[in-house]
Amino acid sequence: MMPGVLMLEALAQAALLTFDMQYVSPDGKTVYYFAGIDGARSGGPVEPGDQLRLEVDLDRVRAGIFKFKARAMVARNWPARVT
Repeated sequence: MMPGVLMLEALAQAALLTFDMQYVSPDGKTVYYFAGIDGARSGGPVEPGDQLRLEVDLDRVRAGIFKFKARAMVARNWPARVT
């Protein structure tokens, strides 16, 4: 079973991977900080045997801060959403 809080963690890590693949720093020594979660909603846990699909999109960039929209989906249901 995967509760909502672990889905949020997975979405945050997926956003970091999306960011890191597109915006690699020249020196490779950049430290990333997770600033927060806005509008998180959980629709229930993921049960054993379910396939969890994570979707992350870059929403905006402002003053060096990147904001992502992310969703976790199981069989067309959205157990967790984050903006």
